[in-house]
Amino acid sequence: MELTFFDCNCLLGRHIDHVATDPYTKRELLEDMAYFGISDCLVIHARSKDNDPLLGNQTVLDECRDEPHLYPVWVLLPPATGEMESPEILAENIGEKNIRAAALYPKLHSFSIADWTCGSLLDMLSAKAIPLLIDISQISWDEINQLCAEYPELSVILTSASYRSLRYLAPLWEKTQNLYVDTSWLTISDGFEWVVKNYGPKRLVFGTRYPIFMPGGAITALTYANLENHVKGMIASENLKELLFL
Repeated sequence: MELTFFDCNCLLGRHIDHVATDPYTKRELLEDMAYFGISDCLVIHARSKDNDPLLGNQTVLDECRDEPHLYPVWVLLPPATGEMESPEILAENIGEKNIRAAALYPKLHSFSIADWTCGSLLDMLSAKAIPLLIDISQISWDEINQLCAEYPELSVILTSASYRSLRYLAPLWEKTQNLYVDTSWLTISDGFEWVVKNYGPKRLVFGTRYPIFMPGGAITALTYANLENHVKGMIASENLKELLFL
């Protein structure tokens, strides 16, 4: 069975840690997708992450226009400062622009993810069934626990969690149904097998952390995992498609 890969963890543009050899253009991304056999990508623009979510969100829309296999992700800010539209207007724009996922960077952008700051924003994402991408560098384990407990209808996709994370993830998975983890760095011997055995195959979604990592490692880890082919297919693409209503 040939796997179809849908990457949930992809960055476009020159990011803050960019080095000369890193690919950063749409052309390079599409070429790498073709080379590695990745059919689709959720795409965050580096401008949204590193300095200007408003400009970056428009840029990622422009870059993904007329590219049916690239799905733009908007990076959001809490509403109190008025830098972004209110959650009500954001909800309208998300629907109009067909945005399938959102991301938050609380540490990089200097805000709390707690209810007193992000409550109305998280309520909107829950109501719209928009999955939230959040990098492990941006949130503590206690905050993940609180987020998933307070917003049980919000699909939370934790990205870039490392192979050393399973002792944190296990108790969270025991008590929550809305926490998903990308596979980009969750490469530990028999790790996927252990997760599937104990918590089922729907907890994992494929990700690469492109271009920080090239996709080969993530693809190899899943391709050669000791799992049934239909389970690999769920992790490779089907779980994410279900979360995105594709």
